[in-house]
Amino acid sequence: MVKFLDNFTVNVYIQSFGFFFINFAFYTQGLIEETVINSYAQHGNIDKHAGYTSQAVNYATLTIANCVAAALVGTLRIRWSLFVGTLTFVIFECGFLFLNEYVLYSTSALLGVGSAILWCAHGKYLALISTKATAARNSAIFFTIYQSGTIFGGIFLLLMFKYADKTDNFDIPLIHILYAVFAGVSFCGLMILSTLPMPKSEGFTIDGIETKMPQMAIMKSTLSLLSDKKILLISVTMLYTGMSLTFWSGIYPTCVAFTKKLNGDSNILLAVTVIMAGVGETLGGVICGVIGYFYKNIRRRVIVTAVTVCNLLVIAVIFINFPKESALDETHELGFITPSTTIAITCGFWLGFNDVIIKVEKHSLF
Repeated sequence: MVKFLDNFTVNVYIQSFGFFFINFAFYTQGLIEETVINSYAQHGNIDKHAGYTSQAVNYATLTIANCVAAALVGTLRIRWSLFVGTLTFVIFECGFLFLNEYVLYSTSALLGVGSAILWCAHGKYLALISTKATAARNSAIFFTIYQSGTIFGGIFLLLMFKYADKTDNFDIPLIHILYAVFAGVSFCGLMILSTLPMPKSEGFTIDGIETKMPQMAIMKSTLSLLSDKKILLISVTMLYTGMSLTFWSGIYPTCVAFTKKLNGDSNILLAVTVIMAGVGETLGGVICGVIGYFYKNIRRRVIVTAVTVCNLLVIAVIFINFPKESALDETHELGFITPSTTIAITCGFWLGFNDVIIKVEKHSLF
């Protein structure tokens, strides 16, 4: 039986709580970014859809940077990679204190590079402290704690919106308060990751002797994976999870905030939806941990297929519930049905739940 509090597991918890703070800040701001910028655009110094462009720049840069991330992590080592990667999150969030399109897009590009380094270092560290027997469990522990940051982020937004002077809009002082807090929380995550114990060896070992690959060899090895059949197959899943992440973390919250036919204050409803997405993520992580620990014989394809079908059904319900204009502008139009608050919140839960299960199963492959 695997012990839950051996030294390696403690390290998993430390890493998880560091990423918890990063998630609290970054994904919470990502859920409201387009709505915030739409409000900021009323002052005329930024395009109202710059939030979507920012996310496109971020993920495009992240995709390109992943080609060299392994080499960069090999050069910087894990500790400094975690530090540099997390620092770019702090810089990005501080950029909203001086928001314009040049700052937004440049910090988004920087964030893409930093994210590639951060997640590559995270994956390497988790792999080094995991075994085949503990990989799924450690991944579940990480994502349960990491994704629960969304719950606390949603609670934070709920409190801010409840006591702000204007709950129907994001005024500039409120934006500055939100992003100052986000930057501070990310910095807390940086400090926690800085205390993370490092493994004695960060490279491949042959007969107990560490072997080091030249950085160009690492890059060539990374690119050569593109011709591997297994990687090509898993890349389809990566494409799906990437599109799903973009939808539920960016487009869907914007739809909730912009659909004025939903009952109640739209920003309060947005915060509640964020909380429910976080609850779904956390519950999904717990379930994956239980399955990985007690029910190891359940086949991965069964889990992934069931969750994928569930996610497609949720997206179909969202399509019916929201008007097509809601992803871009505030609207009083109807969807195929009158927009339902209950459906909106419930779909938020299931989007988070489905997302984390796919992530856990994907990470446990490596």
